[in-house]
Amino acid sequence: MGSNEILELIITNLKNCDKYIIIRDQNNNIIFPRDIDSIKDIESLTKSIKNGKEFKDKKTGNNYLIKSNNFYYNGNQYTFSIIENNNKLKKIEEKLKYDETTKVLNKDSIMQVIDNYILNKDNDISSLAITVCDIDFFKKINDTYSHLAGDEVLKLVAKVFKEFMNKYDNFIVGRFGGDEFVFIIKNMSSTEINLLINDIKNKIENIEIEFNNKKISITMSFGIYIANNIDNFKFSSFNDIISKRMDLFNFADEALYESKNKGRNMITIFPNEKNLE
Repeated sequence: MGSNEILELIITNLKNCDKYIIIRDQNNNIIFPRDIDSIKDIESLTKSIKNGKEFKDKKTGNNYLIKSNNFYYNGNQYTFSIIENNNKLKKIEEKLKYDETTKVLNKDSIMQVIDNYILNKDNDISSLAITVCDIDFFKKINDTYSHLAGDEVLKLVAKVFKEFMNKYDNFIVGRFGGDEFVFIIKNMSSTEINLLINDIKNKIENIEIEFNNKKISITMSFGIYIANNIDNFKFSSFNDIISKRMDLFNFADEALYESKNKGRNMITIFPNEKNLE
């Protein structure tokens, strides 16, 4: 039986996939390699297919995930293995999770974090604050200095945010789109949150960005909503979680608009007396 016959029989749908496909006979001989040239440590790979689900190529340092199944053809047993480069998988996961320009969480990821916090399964969250912020007159930066300059501004702003993430375990940042960012802060008092956001605002205000020998100064506006009654949230469906999330963002957005209406480069905390029910 030829390898092409086996391939056509069981893996037609995988012909164009970005995976390594190996078929071995009952004597553990590889009878069908595909793209196997990038795996150097074939001997260790063969043992890993037989004994485990993971394989590290000692010669290249690459990690692989292995999924194997036995099948029979014309009375003979064969093993069909799909070997995926785990390094590539991690890169794909990172790309799906993080914003490409700023390397902070993207919108979908930040939404998932918020939903998990709202659910509060471990009952370890007493308060949850959402901060929505954006760069003042960002369109003017793009129009005046170019969109490449705008991207550099976004990267530098995100770098500042990540410095604060490294200092605070309960502080998470994501890019919501355009020049808008979202902070998720848990288990901090309103005083602590106000101090933290003030530190961030002042740091942004005092940086200068150089682009094509021109200096760009920026400021940001912030809107904060703090939910102090998160442990009282009740849910009967996933729609309830979405509704609570929308309330959090709507209140933070209202606070952001207030900051803009007052002249920008400001922080506004939504009135605490309006709690979520």
